[in-house]
Amino acid sequence: MALMVAVAPAGAAETPPTGSKERAAIIHAVRDPLMHGFGQALAFRVRHLRRDGDWAYLEAEPRTEDDDALTWKGTVWEDDADRMDDPSVLALLHFKRGRWYVVKQILAPTDYPLEMFFRYKAPRTIFPAPPSP
Repeated sequence: MALMVAVAPAGAAETPPTGSKERAAIIHAVRDPLMHGFGQALAFRVRHLRRDGDWAYLEAEPRTEDDDALTWKGTVWEDDADRMDDPSVLALLHFKRGRWYVVKQILAPTDYPLEMFFRYKAPRTIFPAPPSP
């Protein structure tokens, strides 16, 4: 499902408000492909969502629609479940041609994704501060 939204100019990072079309479009861009791998509808507990111009970054925990924790059993990731302690999804998105596209997505990260800082030309204002060493 593609939701069309207007994007504000770059310069000031902001968190799209809960219930806004922009927030829904960003979440759908990340969530919808994951639903196929999990084989069920998903809800997200959003931990971090920031947008600056045509870039956005999302950190969220996929949950069932009833807000229960997901299990890896029966998913395409079942064989890798022993290495997946954190059920989070991290996603870098770019807005173009009237919709949000996932540029980079990491499911169950094992460390902080510094690659997203350095490889892509996304503004640093959308990312949370890296954890202290």
